[in-house]
Amino acid sequence: MRLVDYYALAVIHELQRSGIRVPEDMSVAGHDGSDVATGFGITTMAQPAREIGRMTAKTTLALINQEPLPEKRITVQTTLEPGSTTAAITQDNN
Repeated sequence: MRLVDYYALAVIHELQRSGIRVPEDMSVAGHDGSDVATGFGITTMAQPAREIGRMTAKTTLALINQEPLPEKRITVQTTLEPGSTTAAITQDNN
C-alpha cells in the first residue's frame, strides 16, 4: 500500500490546523502518485507501481532460479505531478 501521499494529506491538515497556509506559507509534496494526491490536488512524485512490481517479480524469479541478474541496480523513472500544495520558492528580504 502506498502511504506517502496519505502522510502528505495529514501534514497539510495539521499545518492548516496550526494556522499555516499551504502553499502560501509552506509547500507540501507526496511521493506516490496515488489517487489521494489526484483527489486532493497534492503535488507528488508518481512512481510506476506496476512496472516496479514487474521488475521485482522478474528479479525474484531470476534469484530463485539462480540465474544471473541482468542488472545489479535498477533505476525507475518517476514523474513530478504538480498540484496545488506547492508554490514557487521566493526570496524573503525581511
